[in-house]
This record gives sequence, structure tokens and C-alpha cells, in this order.
Amino acid sequence: MKRITFYTTVFIFFLSFTILSAGNYSFDFLELGVGTRAKALGGSFVSVADDGSSILWNPAGTSRISSSRFYFMHNSNFAGMSNIDYISFIKPIVARSFFSIALIRHSVNDIPIFPELEGTPEERDTTPAMQGDGNPMGFFGEKANIYFINLSKLFEIKNLNFSLGGNFKYFDETFRVFDADYGGTGIGVDIGGIITLKTKKIPGRLTIGLNLQDATGTQILWNTTSQKKDIIPTNYRFGLNYRKEVEKIESSFLLTFDYNTRYDGSQHTGLEYSYKENFLVDIGWNKGRWSFGTGFKFWKIGIQYGFISHTLGPSHSVSMEFIL
Repeated sequence: MKRITFYTTVFIFFLSFTILSAGNYSFDFLELGVGTRAKALGGSFVSVADDGSSILWNPAGTSRISSSRFYFMHNSNFAGMSNIDYISFIKPIVARSFFSIALIRHSVNDIPIFPELEGTPEERDTTPAMQGDGNPMGFFGEKANIYFINLSKLFEIKNLNFSLGGNFKYFDETFRVFDADYGGTGIGVDIGGIITLKTKKIPGRLTIGLNLQDATGTQILWNTTSQKKDIIPTNYRFGLNYRKEVEKIESSFLLTFDYNTRYDGSQHTGLEYSYKENFLVDIGWNKGRWSFGTGFKFWKIGIQYGFISHTLGPSHSVSMEFIL
């Protein structure tokens, strides 16, 4: 009984967010985010955006990365019910400009769909015939890929660093309900900027970031008979962070905050401690849920782990970055 109830709840969650939500929740899994460090900071990363996951959080962030690198990430979400994999490559080109590519892949594999049971819970507890045989009517599955091409540039003006960047992205999703397959595709654009202010009046660095995700509203066209169109609405993602370095202990502290306007708005907060840029600890708060992460760096390799709480079950994130 508990297994049937759990799988049914998860199935309804995914089905309602991908099929039955009147065109407002296409590719809604992107709200889960990518990047172990970003997720550990509660999703408050739009003004930080300084690792391989920055392409999603703020396309301007790639210009703040000093050298070419590969970034890999795997998320196991909701006790393994869905998975997100992410890979990116960032490369400096000319005149402090950067070219990057990335892929996000989301998958939900064979969630069983059980028939509705008869009677009340009390009646089913005492009547075996009402409890069902545990055999599913069918399965629900989903696979989605999002391909990114990113360009960014860094400008330096006295005590001010300004970055500007943009993404061109292609969406491709296929899902199966029972024996029916459906597919949807679309094209979107992101535009982002980051400003860092360094002044003696402020004992540290203050950074502000803005990302217009799906700047023009991204249409997803489904291959159904009705040629249904879903809309991914524009998300105005605003963030700021304050970083203070403490030279005596060779450490730094980062406090960061984000606000997103999409889907009724949300606030995200994170705090990070870093030692010699080789070891870090993150904690975050996202929509009433907490997160935690840690990571270390040796030679040209960085490894991170993150734990993200959720009502449907915890999520685990691991990532690795190779600096070339």
C-alpha cells in the first residue's frame, strides 16, 4: 500500500508539471538547477556564477573563469526518481571573450502507474481484495536534452568589473505515458550581466547579477495532433553577494541572495566558507528547504558533493571540474 501511494504521488507530480499544467511548466525540472555548489548554496548563484555551471545561472559568468575547463555533474533527485546530468566546456578566445557549450539531460525512468483502489483506507486495511495485486497498468518515463551555446565578455573599468553574456539554447523532450510517446522542441535565449565593485569604502567585494532566462518567452511545440504549444515564461533572476577575505586565516566568507520572478517568485540564500580556495563548505535555503555541500581542489581537479532536502525525498549532487 505504501509503495503504491508513493509511486502514485510521484507520478502525479511529474505528470502535472509536464502535461497538465496549461502550458506554464514545460521543462520545469530546470527549477531544480544544475551545479553542485550552486545547489548547495540554495540556488543563490546568479551573482556568483564562477564555475562550469554558470552557463545556466548567468551566461555572463563564463567570462569570469580564468582558463579553459570541463565540468561534469550528476544529480539524483527525489530518492532516485529522476536524474539530471550536466556537462560543459568553457574556453577563452580573444580580448577577454569566452566561448562555451553545455548539455543538460534529465530523465525519469519507468515510474509505475497503478490503478485507483476501491473503498476507503480503512476498508482496504481489512479487505485484501481491495488492496490491489501490486501490478502496474503501465509506466511513465521522460527524457529531455537542452543544448547551450554561450558567448561572454569581461570589461574592466577602474574599480569596476562588468561581464555580459548570452545563451542560445535548443530544447528537446520526449515522454511516454502508458504506450504513447510525445515529443516537444523549442529554441530559447538567455541574457545576463554581472557587476563587481571593489572600493576602499567597502571592506570586501560586492557583486550584483541579473539573468533574463528565456528572455523572449520560449515556445515548446509538441508533435501531437493539435500541435499544442507550451510557453516557458521569462524569468528575471536577480542576485547579489558579498565576499570578505580574511588574510590572517587564509580564508574567505561569501553571503549570497537570489530572487526569481518565475512561477510566483522565490527567494534563495546561501553562505560559504572557503580555505585557500582549496576547501569549501556551503549551506543554503531554498523555498523553505535547506541544503549543504562541501568540496576540495587538488592540482587542477575540483570535486564537490551536495545534499538538497525536498518533500518528495532528498537529492544528491556530485560534480568534477578539470582545469586545462
